[in-house]
Amino acid sequence: MRLTTTHKIIASILLPIIVFAGGLFLRYETFWEELHQSEQNRLNLVYTTIENALEAVAKDVEFVSQNPSLIIYARTQDEERRKEFEKFLLGLSGAKKNYQQLRYIDENGIERVRVDNNRSPFAVPQASLQDKSDRYYVRETQGLRQNEIFVSKLDLNVENGEVETPYKPMIRFVSPVYVDGQQKGVFVVNYYAQEFLARMGAILGNGIQGYILNASGYWLLGPKYDLEWSFMFGKEHKFQDLFDEEWALLKEGETYFSTNHGLFHARHYFPSSLRLKETPNSFSGIYIVSRAIPTVWAGLEFKEHALELIAFALVIVVIGVAARKVILLQNAAVDREQYIQRELEEELEAAELKNTAIVDISRQGILTCSGDGTILDANPAACKMMRYGYTGLIGLNFYQYVKAGEFGDSVSHRRLDVKNPLPLDVLVKRADNSYFPAEVTVTETPHSRLESNFIVFVHDISSQKAYEEGLRKMAHYDTLTDLPNRHMLKECLDELRYEAKAKMKNFALILLGLDEFHMVNDTLGHQIGDEVLKSVARRLQMIFPKARIVARLAGDEFVIALDILKEKDALVACEKVIEDFSHSLVVNEHEIHISMSLGVAYVFSGQEVSQDILLHADSAMHVAKGCPQNSFAVYSDKMGAENERLHDLQNRLPYALGKGEFTVFYQPLVDAKTQKTVGAEALLRWTNGELGFVSPAEFIPVAEKNGNIVEIGDWVLDEACQFALEMQETIPDFFVAINVSPIQFMAQDMAQVVASKLETYQLSPKALEIELTEGILVQDPEGARKALKDMSDLGVSVSIDDFGTGYSSLSYLSQYPFKTLKIDRSFIMGIPHDKPSRGLSAAILSMAKELNLQVIAEGTETKEQVDWLAASGAHILQGYYFDKPMPKEQFKVRYFDEGLEEAANTPSS
Repeated sequence: MRLTTTHKIIASILLPIIVFAGGLFLRYETFWEELHQSEQNRLNLVYTTIENALEAVAKDVEFVSQNPSLIIYARTQDEERRKEFEKFLLGLSGAKKNYQQLRYIDENGIERVRVDNNRSPFAVPQASLQDKSDRYYVRETQGLRQNEIFVSKLDLNVENGEVETPYKPMIRFVSPVYVDGQQKGVFVVNYYAQEFLARMGAILGNGIQGYILNASGYWLLGPKYDLEWSFMFGKEHKFQDLFDEEWALLKEGETYFSTNHGLFHARHYFPSSLRLKETPNSFSGIYIVSRAIPTVWAGLEFKEHALELIAFALVIVVIGVAARKVILLQNAAVDREQYIQRELEEELEAAELKNTAIVDISRQGILTCSGDGTILDANPAACKMMRYGYTGLIGLNFYQYVKAGEFGDSVSHRRLDVKNPLPLDVLVKRADNSYFPAEVTVTETPHSRLESNFIVFVHDISSQKAYEEGLRKMAHYDTLTDLPNRHMLKECLDELRYEAKAKMKNFALILLGLDEFHMVNDTLGHQIGDEVLKSVARRLQMIFPKARIVARLAGDEFVIALDILKEKDALVACEKVIEDFSHSLVVNEHEIHISMSLGVAYVFSGQEVSQDILLHADSAMHVAKGCPQNSFAVYSDKMGAENERLHDLQNRLPYALGKGEFTVFYQPLVDAKTQKTVGAEALLRWTNGELGFVSPAEFIPVAEKNGNIVEIGDWVLDEACQFALEMQETIPDFFVAINVSPIQFMAQDMAQVVASKLETYQLSPKALEIELTEGILVQDPEGARKALKDMSDLGVSVSIDDFGTGYSSLSYLSQYPFKTLKIDRSFIMGIPHDKPSRGLSAAILSMAKELNLQVIAEGTETKEQVDWLAASGAHILQGYYFDKPMPKEQFKVRYFDEGLEEAANTPSS
């Protein structure tokens, strides 16, 4: 009776199991077909994402390159058209957030219009536009046909020779700009590809491994984060390194195949619908690959049908519980204690077998040790980590194989309950006496007869430590020179400050900047420039092997921190550097001579150390740069005050015009023969509420450096034109002389600007005279020649200011279309009693007469000077003898009546 009942129970359990197995068999029939269809759909979705994104950009680029404002600007260089086009690009950039940069680059490779989008679009000032003629996307797009575009390779954006972080995947789209059948440059879009890459990653990441590769097999989206974009850092991580057989199938055009690594689906995207120009750096397509591992897919299937499985399991449980109850009732005669004992023994044996299997397959090393540390048992992973065979490891003392530290000395106090293990970082010795970093966790042995026994879990963290060391190096070392970078330098400086205060030590900080290093990049290329920087870094390390730090600050600047006993030690170190670099560097068969400027700042013991010690060294270095090459300077408090003043000026100057802090003063220009006022020189003055009166000699260089000079100069030109218009009511031939900065003169089409002002104020060209210093002729002779000719053709007089004080060459007067030269006040001061001054001034006046140039003598302060200059042939006089510079209204009050008087005395015709 008992056997019959048992059979019935077993049958009732087996029936649903057989039904379930049949369902699994039917499900298997459709399994692979669904997998194939699912992956094809996902790849098609990714393909469509790329195709739509890139083709939309291509259409935009082609459309913008035919923009009417751009075409007219490219043809005429009309400023209003340039502004219209810039405004159009601002709107486009605001609408298309992924367009990180929009640029029009002319046929010479010069940026003419550029709009950047860094969270919000903004137009880059013209003074900051750059020469891009050496960029591959400019070089390789020369000769682009109409309706043909260039699409660059997909890579990370690089700034100043380094990959920009956070990573910015970038594709450049270039379309030619044709005007009247001729290419007048290119329109370039820097497309920020992160959004569509993220969208593809989200599609591919839905339970199945998905990869994106470039045409060479480099990872753009890979199985590990550290593989992605690694080729940008010089690492050869490719798809074919892991999947060589699969790569060969991809290159043959296979789109669906199965290998030992799983089931692969692939598509290759290339924008064949576009007319593309192919070059070494053009877009060559990408591979989209999905990899389905059957066990992973089965897990997803299990997840999808989890409810059915749970329901089935509940049925089995219910049946099992009922069966067990029936069996127990029918076998009541069996001795209860023996039955329970047998059942417990079976369960313990099964658990022990299960635990043994888990220990054997675990990747963690697992050691069972006695209370004194003797190894009693070890799993295969532990033997592999410690490079011992099983029998060789058993019997060793674990304490002796842990490098001296807190674990080896106090493990008995560190054993914890299994519910609360304590991980410790240690070094574990191998059989060959080498060590590897490991994280060990110690716990008591459960169910052990010997309470002193314990289990050690050993986790090899070599890869983690190597990764952390790599991150630390990236964070603290310069990728080009392998020198410590700015972050590590900061840590070193903090340590020096502490030692100076706490340990009474002296240090010197030397900031070294290479002179005119940009010339190396401009003439030999950035690759040679990088090699030069590496050579400089190596040589500095050789010169200062015991320095506290030799670091690269940025660009061509390096920092050396030295222990010193006295101040002279740092000066000797500077001389040593200059002497060593007097010998030229040889880089790729180029012999390169390097000069430098060095700034020194001290950290003395017992003194309060400034947080700005690096800024002090920088201030000293810039003073050295103002001296002859290979000079050095030591920081002083005076430099600090000057820096503070300069910082104040730099902060306040950009707002001065908007706040109405500028005023134009006018100093009369007097006819040497008639002593009548014929014009005035416009002189800019700045009075700030906090700083008070600021000298032009102090703020003009700052304005030139930060680019404000163009806006300020334009405002001065408007003021001068308005003043000339008002004064001509009583003095018809009245003119205003305006000093124009070389920066402003070369940054704008000055002749066009002046012509526009003359038209606006209805003035003749003779109403203005443009004064320029000689420096502009040295900085850009050819550019100056063209600009001066345009100004001369307009009919505006151009004078050379402060003649004889700078780079004066007599050839300038004949080579350039000057109409006036202005004798500097330094020559006038000694007239008529100082013989050299008298002789030089007479020579200048005689030469001007021969060249048919008008002469203005500035700085006339006495009647003797006035008489001598008038007699010697000067045409116009200026100076305190006649009047000092004054505001516009005061000038008009003083000289307006003079004009009325002269008009009244002039007979009518």
